[in-house]
Amino acid sequence: MTRESPFSAKRYEYAGSHTYYIPPKAFGLLEQPIPTFLVGTRGTGKTTLLRALSWDERLYNVSLHRQLDGKAFELKYIGLYFKLPNVQLGLLDRWLQAESDEDYASIVAFYLDLCWLETIAEALEHLQGKRIVTLSPSAEERFVGAFRAIWDDYAQSRELVDLPMTNMGSALRLMHPLRRTIERFARRRTPADLALDSLPAGQIGWFGRKIGQLLSRALSEGESDPGTATATTWSFRICMDEGEVLNLRQQRVVNSMVRLAEWPVFYLMAYVRRPQDSTGTYLPGQTLQHADRQILVRDDMADIEFKQLVEGVANVRIRGIFGKNQPLNTNKVLGKLDLDGLLERILDRSEDPVGRDLLEEASGLANGDTPPIYETYLRRVRPELGRETSHFARRRQSSASIRKQMVAAYLSICREIGAKPMYASADMLFQISDKCVRDYLWQMESLFIQANTDLGSFLISSISPDKQDSALREAAASKMTLFRERILSAPTEANNFVDGLARITALVQSEGRNYEHIRTPERGIFTYPTPDAGYNGSNLVMIRDAAEAGFLKILDDAESGEVRFRVHASLAPHYGLSYRGAYYSVGQLSDREIFELRRAPTGSAFSRSVEMIVSRLTGRRSKSVADGQLGLPLKEAE
Repeated sequence: MTRESPFSAKRYEYAGSHTYYIPPKAFGLLEQPIPTFLVGTRGTGKTTLLRALSWDERLYNVSLHRQLDGKAFELKYIGLYFKLPNVQLGLLDRWLQAESDEDYASIVAFYLDLCWLETIAEALEHLQGKRIVTLSPSAEERFVGAFRAIWDDYAQSRELVDLPMTNMGSALRLMHPLRRTIERFARRRTPADLALDSLPAGQIGWFGRKIGQLLSRALSEGESDPGTATATTWSFRICMDEGEVLNLRQQRVVNSMVRLAEWPVFYLMAYVRRPQDSTGTYLPGQTLQHADRQILVRDDMADIEFKQLVEGVANVRIRGIFGKNQPLNTNKVLGKLDLDGLLERILDRSEDPVGRDLLEEASGLANGDTPPIYETYLRRVRPELGRETSHFARRRQSSASIRKQMVAAYLSICREIGAKPMYASADMLFQISDKCVRDYLWQMESLFIQANTDLGSFLISSISPDKQDSALREAAASKMTLFRERILSAPTEANNFVDGLARITALVQSEGRNYEHIRTPERGIFTYPTPDAGYNGSNLVMIRDAAEAGFLKILDDAESGEVRFRVHASLAPHYGLSYRGAYYSVGQLSDREIFELRRAPTGSAFSRSVEMIVSRLTGRRSKSVADGQLGLPLKEAE
C-alpha cells in the first residue's frame, strides 16, 4: 500500500520526465496544418499540449509514446518548441523602437525564425539516427546548393558568420551564430538599415518559410526512389509558448507571419489570455481572419471535456505509481450533487427557528424522498411560483427557472440562518476547479490528505460530505496564502483586492433588496474600463496579474474596451460563494473603489469600503456588513 500522492500539482517545467495525458479533441486540432492561437489561463495544459508536439518529447518520452500508441511521427511533422521569455525580444525592441514598422517587422520576424531554425539541426540528427527521417545524398546536396544561393546574396552575412557549409547540418548550424549577431547589433545599437543590408531578412517571415520549404523538399526526396518526383510531405509546427509576454508591436509581427504562413511552416502560439490585437498586421490592407488561423480557448472547454482531462491526468499519474491501471472515478469517490441533501444536514444542525420551520415544511412535502428544501424556499420568497403541494405539480413546475435559482436559494438560506454553505460532491469539485487542472489536483490533494488512507483505498472509497467540505474549505483557504509567491508586484494590495471582491460577491449572491439576488442569481461579474478610457493602468495590470495567478477569472479583455472579470471559483468554499462562479454582471468598479480595496488596511476602513461598494451595486446597505460580518470568510463571521 502506498500513500504517495498522484495529485501534487507541478508545472510541466518542474518534472524531470513529464507524465502525459493527451486530450484527444484539443490535440487533434493542434496537429492540423493550420496556424493556431492556444488560449487558456494557467493550469489548463497549454505547455503540455505544445511540448507533446515537439520532436524530442515524441522521440524519447515513454509516457507520451504510450499516449500516441507508437504513432508519434505518423503525420510526418516535426515540432520545434521554445519559450518566448527565453529569447531577446526586449533587447530588439529597445534597439528598434524608433524604426519604421516595416523595418521593425522584418528584423523581429527574421529573429523569431532563427529561434526555431537553430534547433532543427539537432532534431534532424536525432530523427535520422532513429530512422524517422531519411536524407539522400542528392537531396542534401540540393538543399546545400539552394541554401548557399540565398547566403551568397548577402555577402556581409558571410563575413559575419564565416563557417564551412559542406552539408545540411553545417548550413543549419549557421542559425545560432546569426541569431547572436542580431543580438550583438541590438546591444551596439547598429543602425537598422545597415543590419537589414547584411541580413537575409526579406519580407516578414520570408526566411523561415523559404528554409522550411527547402527542408521539407529534402526530407520528402529522401523517402522516394532516386530520380522520381514527390510532393513535400514533411511539415513543421513552430510552437512558441507564453505569448502573453509579447507587446502590441511584437504581436502584430507574429500576426503578419501567421497571415503569410504556408505549407510546410505553421506557427502555434500559447497565451494565458487573448492577444491585445488578434487581427492587426503590418501588411497593408490585410488583417488576420478566421480562415488564417484557429483559436482554441481552453477555458471554454465543455464540462465533460474538462472531466475527461483532469481524470485523464490523474489516471496516468496513478498508473505511474502502481504500474497498472487503477482508475479514479471522481463521481464514485465524491458522489453526485445533492443540494437538498446538503441543506438537510445544515438545517438539521441549526438552532435557527427560520431554518427549523423551513425544514419542517419541506419534510412534509418529501413523499419519502429528500425534502425539497430549496424549492420550498423559492416558493416562499417568490409568490408567483405558487404554493403547489402535490408531488406531480411540483415536478411539473420544477422548471428551468427553479433550477436556475437553486444555488442562489442555497446560499440565501445559509445566509439567513447564519450557517456555512457546505461544499461536497464531484459536481462541485469540477465547477470550483474553474477549468484549471492545477486547481483540480490541488483540491484532490486536500481530499486525499483528509481521507487519511492509502492511495488504493482512496480510489475505491466514498468520502463523506463533511470530510469533503472540510478538505475543500482547507484547499481554498490555503490558496489565499499564496499571493506572495504567485504575484510578485504588489502582492499585499492584490490580496486585499481579491479578498474584498470575494466578500462583495458573497454578499450580492446571498442577499438583496426584495430578493433580487434570487431573481438575478449568482451575480459577481465586475467590469473595469481599459486605460484608453482614462482609467488607471496599474489597476488593470493588477487585475490581469491576479487572473494569471489564478485568483480572478477574466471573461473578456483585449479589444472590447473593458475588462470583465470575476473571483475564481476555487475560492468559493473559503468565502461562501457559488461553486459555479458568477453568471451575471454586478456592475462597473471605479478607480477610487479599486484603490480603496487595494490599500485599505483590514478592520473598519476595509469594512467601510466593502459596505460602500455593496450599497452602490445593490441599492441597499448589506445586513451582514452592518452586523460587522463583512459577508465572509465564514470562519471570521462565526
